[in-house]
Amino acid sequence: MVMKRAFGFLSIAGTVALLIGGATVASAQTPPGATAEVRAISGAKAYMQAKGLTSLKLNMMMPSIFTAGSTLEMAIFEKETGIGVNYFEVGILQIQAKAMSEAVAKSGSFDFWIGDPISLPDLVEAGLARPIDDLVARGKADLDDIVPGFQEQARYKAKTYGLVADGDNFIMTIRKDLIDAPGEREKFKAKYGWEPGCPDTYEQWYQLAEFFTRDPKGTGVPEVYGAMGYRARGWGWRWWLQQFYAKGGVPFDDGMKPLIAGKEGVEALRDYIALTKFMPKDILGWATPQAYPFYAGGNAFSIMTYPSIAIAAEHPERSKVVGRNRYCLVPGYMVGGKLVRRSLQGYGNIFYVSNYAKHPEAAYWLAQYMTSKEVSARLVAGPNSVYDPYRWSHLTDARVIKARTKEMVETHLKNAQVMAPMILIQGAVEYNDVLDQNIQEALLGKITPEDALKTTAAAWEKITNQIGRRQQIEGWKALKPAYPTKNVPE
Repeated sequence: MVMKRAFGFLSIAGTVALLIGGATVASAQTPPGATAEVRAISGAKAYMQAKGLTSLKLNMMMPSIFTAGSTLEMAIFEKETGIGVNYFEVGILQIQAKAMSEAVAKSGSFDFWIGDPISLPDLVEAGLARPIDDLVARGKADLDDIVPGFQEQARYKAKTYGLVADGDNFIMTIRKDLIDAPGEREKFKAKYGWEPGCPDTYEQWYQLAEFFTRDPKGTGVPEVYGAMGYRARGWGWRWWLQQFYAKGGVPFDDGMKPLIAGKEGVEALRDYIALTKFMPKDILGWATPQAYPFYAGGNAFSIMTYPSIAIAAEHPERSKVVGRNRYCLVPGYMVGGKLVRRSLQGYGNIFYVSNYAKHPEAAYWLAQYMTSKEVSARLVAGPNSVYDPYRWSHLTDARVIKARTKEMVETHLKNAQVMAPMILIQGAVEYNDVLDQNIQEALLGKITPEDALKTTAAAWEKITNQIGRRQQIEGWKALKPAYPTKNVPE
């Protein structure tokens, strides 16, 4: 009897093991579907069935500026799968701090979030960001269609931690109607010696800004400002960094000694400050929510910003400058007799999954759905969207072209050929914050450009030593291949 019972028990256990093993194998298989969004829906449905759920609400931390452009697609996903989202909205510059707080608390307060690449190294080292290579392989996410340089910023130490959703390299936009106004071309050329249009260099942008700043009443408050670029705390350093890169500058040498306080950095900062006089005074406190409607209201000649400016500038109901814009390659500098252009990937939203998520797989399937070819095109073309093109397929998608213009999409992805990353190594938030603080002090005239960058370099040395120089050298070495090798786009 004992032997029979033992045999019977083993048989049942073996059967259960086989069933569990079979379920595990099945769950690890690629979900059915010809496209990434269909596979994401299939994977989500299978997850719900395996968990015995009919409905599920994921907790998501999201920059508030992205909510309006995201909710429709997330509602569609919920209707298809039963997986919805509770939004935990925060200001876009608070995402990093909130994520780091969760890395410490390990509370599982959110399953996934949208964030930029700056904080990725710190959040990996702190244990918050979950590697998703296993899920990417299972779901066969649409990675091959992504323009080189974007998805790489969601990787750290040879692992994938997110799916890129946003091509945020900078673009220049100018008012072609103001250039084409009677007599303007002739007056400009007589003064500066070249035909007005998209500027090749920052010097030319300065000349355009100077000429097209219009204050006919002499009030000191122009009717049209010549230029716009972000200058607020938390943002302005990115615009300086792009100019520094175009000067041929790099942040560190191979031993992590800062190189920003040299000639390239100082000249770039002087130019950054000089151009600001052609911008509205309130620019010192503005970011996207203020800058876009100001430009779309016809109040400025030019703006250097994120590509989603086209959604605002070409909006058929809200914009006064529809069809009057020209989208340009970013300007650059002459370095060694050759023009060098650099377009900074100045944010670049990524879907991340938390290591402390209650439902990490469900969160991943929603991320794959949102970043698939089809859904991403709908997001990029949406009237309330700040998602920007980042796929080759966006170049030919009729919805994207209608929302942004063919010229804008083509120019944006040409700029991506000379796209440079932000400083994406451990401690990036600290490096960037002290840089931002000192650039702001120089912009306000409290310190000289030279002192601003020397002070920053000294602080960077302390940050490097605190984290560990050997570790930082390895991180910087790994990041360097992300920098462009072309001087100008083809």
